[in-house]
Amino acid sequence: MADTSISQVLSESHTVIYGGSEESKPQANEVSLGMIHETLVRIESRLSNIETNSVSLEKRLHIIENKMNNIDRLSENLASLETKMSKVEREMHQVKKTAEEAENSAKTISEMFDSATTKTERDLKKCLKEESSKLDEKFKISIQAIEKRNEEIQSSVTDLKSRSMRDNLIFSGIPENRNEDCEVVLQDFLDRKLNIQDVSFERVHRMGKYREYSEKPRNIVAKFSFYKDREKVRTRAPRKLKGSQIWVNEQFPPEIEDRRKNLYPVMRQAKADNRRVKLVRDILYIDGQIYAPEDTSKPHTVNENPTHVRSSAQNPGHAQNKKTTEDRQLLKRARIGSTPERT
Repeated sequence: MADTSISQVLSESHTVIYGGSEESKPQANEVSLGMIHETLVRIESRLSNIETNSVSLEKRLHIIENKMNNIDRLSENLASLETKMSKVEREMHQVKKTAEEAENSAKTISEMFDSATTKTERDLKKCLKEESSKLDEKFKISIQAIEKRNEEIQSSVTDLKSRSMRDNLIFSGIPENRNEDCEVVLQDFLDRKLNIQDVSFERVHRMGKYREYSEKPRNIVAKFSFYKDREKVRTRAPRKLKGSQIWVNEQFPPEIEDRRKNLYPVMRQAKADNRRVKLVRDILYIDGQIYAPEDTSKPHTVNENPTHVRSSAQNPGHAQNKKTTEDRQLLKRARIGSTPERT
């Protein structure tokens, strides 16, 4: 049926049955065969349509088959892709795991570093503190040694100054002329007021610059050639010059003079109380006892009954501690207290 059409088959069947002539066909059968023929034609037409549809369906199936093949290839590609994706996922998981391990390692290292840094800082601070304490202690010891040495040097310098001024006296209140000879003026003063003659001097001069319109005369500083002459003038002056406006005082370095000025109020108060008073350089004796204020560098408040008097006989150790080297050297010389300056 694929090579021969249905109409040809029917035609050949009709010829075999009724012969080659159309007239020899029976009339009754003619109607039936015509109907059959028409039916068969319709069937043929339908079969043709079916065949056509089959061809179309074949084409469609072929297309579907091609598409299915494509789908199969896609499936294979998808399977391969899935395999690759699985491999990538495994690798990513491994990378993530490695990254987490690296992060944990970095965190551990950071903690170890922070701990080591903290410990190092703590140890460094402790070491620096210890070294600083040692340096401070050494510095304090050095400063104390320097201060002690400085005090010793200052004491030695003050003692040397005092020794260089040992033969000096200061005369205050002697009238002054512009072109005077100080030594002649002083010789005349000693002769008239103290009845002392033939005194030899090494130097005699007035202190400071001359001021023409100054009412107060400048002090005269005299360096005696002989200590005995100096002591004769110093011991006679308080009796001979009492009530006058002229004073004779020993000359001391500024350090000793400042300490003496702080002792003058105490000495005057003790004298007013009819107590025995003697001032030897910068040491005050009241009734034979050394007056030892807590701080002679500050002005002392005068009390009616001084309480800062200590007896060296009652407490020799304490008195010895209060005395400096220059004080002990001074006490070796028997010297009479000087007249304090008028304040």
